[in-house]
Amino acid sequence: MGREAKTYIYAVIGAGGLVLAWSLANCLPDVPWLWAIYTALTMLASVAKLRLPGMERTFSLNFLFLLYGVAQFSLTETPVAGCAGAVAQSVLNAKKGSSLIQLGEV
Repeated sequence: MGREAKTYIYAVIGAGGLVLAWSLANCLPDVPWLWAIYTALTMLASVAKLRLPGMERTFSLNFLFLLYGVAQFSLTETPVAGCAGAVAQSVLNAKKGSSLIQLGEV
């Protein structure tokens, strides 16, 4: 992998970290228990893998939960749940450990 590609990946990881930090700093859910359940379900959906016929790769169901989050929760609550789902997808049920660059590709 070239230096430009690694620089780009680290820039995307850094930008995502800034968005996550801003979201965590401003995240005060209106109904905390509902948001906690939503985040937990997003993480579970991220771990579940859907294999479609004729496709080599698997797909994650967290997309549906993130669409729901955009419609029902605030701008600060949805990215936190999305990041939690991305980490769960990369770390839980993984066949082997992931590097920082592989985690950034989520």
